Amino acid sequence: KTRGMFPACSVRCPRHLQTMLRHARSYAAGPAPRFGTKIAFKSSIRAARSQAVTTSPTKLPTAPIIFYTYPLAFYPARAQLMLAEKGLTYSTENVDLFGVQSVSPEFLSINPEGTLPVIKLGDKVIASSLEICRALDTLDGSEPLGGTTKVDRSEVERLVGALQGWNGNDYAAAHTSGSVQGLQQSLLSYKIKYAEARLREVSSVELKGVYRDKIAGMQASAKDMRTPDPKKVAANQAQLTAILDEAEQQLASGRPFIAGAEYT
Repeated sequence: KTRGMFPACSVRCPRHLQTMLRHARSYAAGPAPRFGTKIAFKSSIRAARSQAVTTSPTKLPTAPIIFYTYPLAFYPARAQLMLAEKGLTYSTENVDLFGVQSVSPEFLSINPEGTLPVIKLGDKVIASSLEICRALDTLDGSEPLGGTTKVDRSEVERLVGALQGWNGNDYAAAHTSGSVQGLQQSLLSYKIKYAEARLREVSSVELKGVYRDKIAGMQASAKDMRTPDPKKVAANQAQLTAILDEAEQQLASGRPFIAGAEYT
């Protein structure tokens, strides 16, 4: 029930990795692909930053939901689980995290962090899996999944917070080797070069700042891939083990669900 939340397919499956490599080669042959003609991208990075929600909103408008995701990524999977559980209608835009779409000017105008998942509710942009789940939980007025009178909401928040604090990307990077690791490093190197090229081209001061921050973050990730910090790897492993052990203990205690008597 708990270990299924941490899929390893994206770093283990050669078929998927070869698909990613083909995407990267196709991007190298031309400009960054557009990933949705029906989306009206905002040109201002300032507007995108001002709209991005980093704390739980108190009220969200009833509007069409656009869900930006990538099939092999587990952070978007959390948000997609909530969309499915709530039975909400939404449209999907796939953004290739292993190619350059996530660092294209078009996507950075939506989410300057260049991360997934992202949802758009009308003009409202939410760019965090946890905040997306919180927002969707109260969007339609149905019974909340984040805790009811029979389940302590603070307990749900504590468990969700522990899971949110664990970095699955660090775990994946530390547990790949050989050709898989080499492919990951090559794809990341290509993204860095693409971002550096866009940095030289763009005229917007704000967009230049976004690219500098993104390049610095990717370079740090590349360094961690080449020379993992043993202490950081051990701490990440211990954190995951503690999360899974607690979940197993909660279920072994007789609870029907991890957080209490009802599904959350």
